[in-house]
Amino acid sequence: MEEDFFVKIINADKEYRGKTLLEGINLGLYKGRTVGVFGGKKSGKSALLRLICGVEKPDEGKVLLEGKKIGKNAKKRIAMLLNHEIISKFKTVQGLIEFYEAFYGDFERAKAVNLMQQMGVDPNKKIDKLKGVNQLIGLSLLGGRKADLYVLDEPLDYFDRNERGDYLKTVIKSLEGNPLVVISAEYLRGIDVLVDDVVLLHEGRVKLVKTCEEIRNATGKGVEDFYKEVFGNGSL
Repeated sequence: MEEDFFVKIINADKEYRGKTLLEGINLGLYKGRTVGVFGGKKSGKSALLRLICGVEKPDEGKVLLEGKKIGKNAKKRIAMLLNHEIISKFKTVQGLIEFYEAFYGDFERAKAVNLMQQMGVDPNKKIDKLKGVNQLIGLSLLGGRKADLYVLDEPLDYFDRNERGDYLKTVIKSLEGNPLVVISAEYLRGIDVLVDDVVLLHEGRVKLVKTCEEIRNATGKGVEDFYKEVFGNGSL
């Protein structure tokens, strides 16, 4: 039912320095689902995820979390994946863990450390300058949060299909409760099999919203093959 949307975006527009990033976005997302936001470069994926997690506000329109605008208290319920640049500013993994403990009341150190160890990251080491290692650290810290909404913008783009899929599956399966997980990607490999619902973006507009089951039933194709058919092979 439409009234059950956990996140609802209504007629949202977003510009940056005179350029349109998003236009006329209408979208409803349900709790308990993993949603893939897919599209090519400059399609508006990152801009949309920043609206969803409340980092930015739309120039026009509304973004609602359980029917209310995303305010300070609502942001405590949202976990966003840290990027490589922020993580690399810390000297040690332990220092970053301590920052999370101090800043997020829902953060579980033991769980985050366990996820790091599962992914081959030593939580007692200094922060590596390698992007891949830092992406795994950020993903583990995200998994250590107890949130209602998890937002992952282009996660693990350093890794190949199988590695990326395995790492993301490990963290998504570890999430407690019934959260909404939103993942953006230009390159679908390893992510397409993890999502329940698909949002396709093109030039700042929503081109399609369907469940993976609807796509399979209507086309006989998986998400990746369907994406190729809609957008061509350029982004894959």
